[in-house]
Amino acid sequence: MNKIYSFTILRALCMVQIFLIHYFAGIGLREQMWLFSTAVPVFLLMSAYLYGLKNEDDIILGHLFLFKRIKTLSLKYYPFVLSVFIYYAITDVAHIVEYAKSVGGELVYLTKFVKPLPGCGHLWFMETLLFCYISMVISSRVKFVGKWFRSGILSILLLIFLICMGFLYRGADFVYIYFYLWTYYNARKINQLSSRLIIYISSVILVIGYFLLSLNYHETFRMGIYIEYFQTCVMAILIIKLFTMLFKNSTNIAIITWMSSISMEFYLIHHLFVFTNPIYISITVTLVLSVMLNFLSQKFINPIFSKSKIVS
Repeated sequence: MNKIYSFTILRALCMVQIFLIHYFAGIGLREQMWLFSTAVPVFLLMSAYLYGLKNEDDIILGHLFLFKRIKTLSLKYYPFVLSVFIYYAITDVAHIVEYAKSVGGELVYLTKFVKPLPGCGHLWFMETLLFCYISMVISSRVKFVGKWFRSGILSILLLIFLICMGFLYRGADFVYIYFYLWTYYNARKINQLSSRLIIYISSVILVIGYFLLSLNYHETFRMGIYIEYFQTCVMAILIIKLFTMLFKNSTNIAIITWMSSISMEFYLIHHLFVFTNPIYISITVTLVLSVMLNFLSQKFINPIFSKSKIVS
């Protein structure tokens, strides 16, 4: 219970961080606020950590697990994408064919293969999350994969290979899938790390990060090595472990629990408003629409999925 609540706190914090990193990006300060970028991999790797702790006997994951994950994502994702499409189809009829192509790809989670709907460039995260689920299911059926990720030398070799791939492929998918699987297969080892070691490693990573800023960090990131992706993923794992230690005895605070419950809705909606409005307007509108999306998904979309035998 306490460990789960520490994740509730962390989700609420990430919700605020993601809003702020995009706000700072809008005013030209994203590079200086790079630490807030850990919020996205934290969102991603929290699930890998929890699944890794639960799967103590290396249970082979099947299609039902994957369908349930798709259902959970789609409960909020589908009404959001369809609502955005309807809005732009009504207000900008001239581009309705273009929007139809966009929503067609996005509804099947191929967000990087189509031009996104206006204000929806952040939906790549939904595709990446689904790719991580698929990778976890496939890897659980191939015995050597788990051994590779649990082996220090082999996992480092794989990491080096992915760094080299950074020169050819300019996306974050390979990096995020690697760290997702690594976290999943090493969750019990992470859980046993001492607080002193966590704080030490975190301090080193922070110093390196801000040192790299003085060396044109943003340009280094663009070269293809993707230092930022690796660094923020490592920081995310450390933050997850740190929160499970610091807040293991925390009591339930209603406002934090509520914020965590709408964190995915908040993520989906905030991107539409954070860049073009004053912060007090964009955060207010995002909160109101997040509550509405949560209500819509629970009251209308959830019953539809619940009637389906495929994802029940």
